[in-house]
Amino acid sequence: MMKSVLQTHSLRQIVGQLLDNCYEVLKAFLEQAIQHDEVSQDNIIQINKDLMGAISFYISNYEFIQEQTHSNSKFLRNLLFEVKHYRNNWAHSKDFTIREVHRFIKQKIIQNS
Repeated sequence: MMKSVLQTHSLRQIVGQLLDNCYEVLKAFLEQAIQHDEVSQDNIIQINKDLMGAISFYISNYEFIQEQTHSNSKFLRNLLFEVKHYRNNWAHSKDFTIREVHRFIKQKIIQNS
């Protein structure tokens, strides 16, 4: 019989894995968005540093990225503010409730659909 992920992992571990997955998706998206434009080496380093670096780059270059991706949606930006909240709580060892983890998983699924 298979055990559920909640039996084998803490909520903190689950959130950490979700954050890693978000970073990989965001990093790939940003690399694709800037591939045809001259971007400074510092910006590339910021994207490759970690999740917070990638989120900061996206937020500070929001209009440029919208132009590059031909997108007018604020959905991703709003989602990244939520991810930033979870990341900050995770980094500061805050406890997560099952409800918070469920909400984060739902947001991740919506992002990938």
